[in-house]
Amino acid sequence: MPEDQGVNGGRWTDEVSRLFKKAGWEKIADSNIDVPSVDGHQHGIDALFCYEDGFNPKMKQGVFLEAKRYSVDSFQKKKLNDWVHKLDEKIRKLRASQEFLETYPHITDVKLVN
Repeated sequence: MPEDQGVNGGRWTDEVSRLFKKAGWEKIADSNIDVPSVDGHQHGIDALFCYEDGFNPKMKQGVFLEAKRYSVDSFQKKKLNDWVHKLDEKIRKLRASQEFLETYPHITDVKLVN
């Protein structure tokens, strides 16, 4: 992993957070947080947002944001598949965590999509 990957990921998270806020999305927590999971472990999330569903304004949608930066030359399809699988598993564990829901009570009002 390059030395600047964390810096670049943080920069990307900051920029997309500003973009989403301008689009009217609500940021639920700080960036780069560790959140409690149903498995008893802490899982890192780059950012957590919610937005009003355009088709059903009474229902807000929740979004987990994860930033990755890969070199085009070294990128492999298997790496993307592994990352998507791990992200899906992380989100499922967080959605089932009572401690996560208590720490971020605002997320209980949204439909989490993954």
